[in-house]
Amino acid sequence: MIKACLFDLDGTLLDTLTSINERLNETLARHGFHPISREKARVFVGDGARELVLRAIASQREGVDMSVISAVHRDYVDYYNADFARGTEPYSGINGLLSELKKKGMRLAVISNKPDPTVKQLCELFFDGIFDLVYGAREGVKLKPAPDAPLEICRLLGVSPDETAYFGDTGVDMQTAKNYGAGIGIGVLWGFRDSEELSAFGADALISSPLQALKYLN
Repeated sequence: MIKACLFDLDGTLLDTLTSINERLNETLARHGFHPISREKARVFVGDGARELVLRAIASQREGVDMSVISAVHRDYVDYYNADFARGTEPYSGINGLLSELKKKGMRLAVISNKPDPTVKQLCELFFDGIFDLVYGAREGVKLKPAPDAPLEICRLLGVSPDETAYFGDTGVDMQTAKNYGAGIGIGVLWGFRDSEELSAFGADALISSPLQALKYLN
């Protein structure tokens, strides 16, 4: 029986692609790099801000010194955090799904590879009072797809991993679900990746609109 639902943030709950792409391109320009397209940004996200910056730079220039990568990463995080809400909104139907889950008595949590303070601010802004736990990237805790953070959430919520459903939009998310032993890993098709990637990384179910999730949680 599913008692709790864990959600990725970017590409699952919130459409953050415009915000990420614009902040990244503004930061790249300040450091003398070219902007990247939305489609490149779409496939570069998912493994944290540093990996996003690394992929963006590597896509246009080889052999860049790691000190430069670090400087761009630091500036990107600062620039994004200063204006994190611009160009961001919940996906259509997400609030309806969360409302239905709350009515069912589900415990709800967010687990993201985005920096923890930003994740908390975004959830407070767009989903105030909805989630029982909200965690982003924290020092000393491995990023997804490592099982560390979701297992911590399960412990704090008082549920076993197989009593949870995990929702995400990337292969990393489906790996996460498998790695911590989620009862079901649900791939969402409105996010940053396609059905082929989600299926290849072990999605147990694919949904094209949020309320379709309910049939998997009974």
